[in-house]
Amino acid sequence: MNKQMAQSNRLLLWMGVGLTALVVVAAIAVALRSPAMFEPGSPEAVVQEYVNAVLDEDADSAFALLTPAAQRRCDVEDLEDRYIRGEQSRIVLVESKVDGDDATVDLEFNAVSGERPFDMYEYSFEQRFKLRNIDGTWRIATAQWPFYRCTEG
Repeated sequence: MNKQMAQSNRLLLWMGVGLTALVVVAAIAVALRSPAMFEPGSPEAVVQEYVNAVLDEDADSAFALLTPAAQRRCDVEDLEDRYIRGEQSRIVLVESKVDGDDATVDLEFNAVSGERPFDMYEYSFEQRFKLRNIDGTWRIATAQWPFYRCTEG
């Protein structure tokens, strides 16, 4: 009976080690997953660059991606206090459409905020970015997230 219990305990131990190794490999795979790559200069790539600039708190880079008309409605200082801070985000491309010199890119933002483990909350929202092709370069005409004033209007 003791021999059977020892074999059973060893089997459970190896199953636990295997399961732990599997979880670690899965976590590493998720952590190392690179962001989606879009064709440089495409509407999707411009929106991705804009969102990255916002999340990196780089107002100058975000501002440079706006159309001249949107830039006239605000300046870089207007953008500096509009960042989402202290949140973990996952951003997913929902849809993009190009119609001549106009394009729309729809994103879904999923964010987690608060202190772990009990004060955390999760929320999501969709945001549409409208772009305009100006002299062969896509620029953001309407980006209500997170700069509500900096749009063509």
